[in-house]
Amino acid sequence: MMQQRVNKCRSELYNVAGQFSGAQREIYEALLEVQQACIQLVYPGGLTLNDIYNEMLALLGRQLQRLGLVHRELSSAQLLQVCTR
Repeated sequence: MMQQRVNKCRSELYNVAGQFSGAQREIYEALLEVQQACIQLVYPGGLTLNDIYNEMLALLGRQLQRLGLVHRELSSAQLLQVCTR
């Protein structure tokens, strides 16, 4: 059951047209990295869903900075605000 959910989540990241532009590919790969990192955090007795969510926001923020979509000078708190909008 869990594997079906993971596969469903992964399928939602695919481009319907089958082709990515350069920018789309960069964003896709960044989101895929975040998703894969979060999947690794899910195991029995592991982190709470809230902890995984907070880690996802932090990872997403770093990816947005890496891609130049948000300022690199933002503090962790400011980055969190950007990611929760």
